[in-house]
Amino acid sequence: MKFKSKPKVITVEQFFPHEQRWPINVICLEKDEYKVWNELHESYINIKPGDWIRVDYVDDTYPIAQEYMEENYEPYDES
Repeated sequence: MKFKSKPKVITVEQFFPHEQRWPINVICLEKDEYKVWNELHESYINIKPGDWIRVDYVDDTYPIAQEYMEENYEPYDES
């Protein structure tokens, strides 16, 4: 049996350390070492500049690599 995922709209914000405002739950532990808190796993997950941070319906956050975003998502226009 095979399944195809339903199209869905997600909320993401791209992370660049040099920007003034970082996405929610992102921290810097040491120079060039960035992490984002994931509530579901109760741990920090490594991220790198250019990764996307997804915020789900309960404000939990987790990273999505740029390559994965390009392969699986496209911009959505709400208008």
